[in-house]
Amino acid sequence: VIGSTCGLTFQDTGRSGGATYQYAVRPVDWHGNAGPITASIAVTTAATPAFGGGTGLLGTYYADVEHSSPVLSRTDDKIDFTWGTGSPDPVVPADQFSVQWRGDLMPRYSETYTFTATFDDNLRVWVDGRLLIDTWNGWNSSGLIGGARTYAADIALMAGVRVPIRIDYLERTGSAEAHLWWESLSESRAIVPSSQFFPAAATDLAQIDVLTPVAS
Repeated sequence: VIGSTCGLTFQDTGRSGGATYQYAVRPVDWHGNAGPITASIAVTTAATPAFGGGTGLLGTYYADVEHSSPVLSRTDDKIDFTWGTGSPDPVVPADQFSVQWRGDLMPRYSETYTFTATFDDNLRVWVDGRLLIDTWNGWNSSGLIGGARTYAADIALMAGVRVPIRIDYLERTGSAEAHLWWESLSESRAIVPSSQFFPAAATDLAQIDVLTPVAS
């Protein structure tokens, strides 16, 4: 609805999302007499979100913290795990394990996104080739400094354009969790949904980097 006067309204449909349109009004009475055109009104339509239709990310689970002994490969619909002192799967140990999630991410809007990660113990996040979050060396001789932590970083993305995403996670001992949220001007803060994730092909496992062991 653009405007209303004398109980009358005007509604324009079929316009593109995320665009600005100019509207002006010329009043005409019942006899057909036209008045002056009003000053134009700028109306910006809401951005149309790009829904991906994805299914998640390829998760490769390792029975060590060096990403060298894979024991499980599966598609995880989202990164929203609270394992506590348990294990992600019976074939994965409860301590001293690591995970690498790989695939593509499709943003819904052409905006700057904030990615927020909460994790215990260590995490790295790449989006579109940029290392946004890196706490890979957050250990000393006494163990993890600070327990579960939350980090955030921004990156500008284009709606509907798939970009590579990679997340490395490791668990030393104790409680384990990993969560990834996103938000932008038009995107409310939420766990990144499976519809916007596209898993890497299983054949891509041969291309996974061998990581430098983290000093304990």
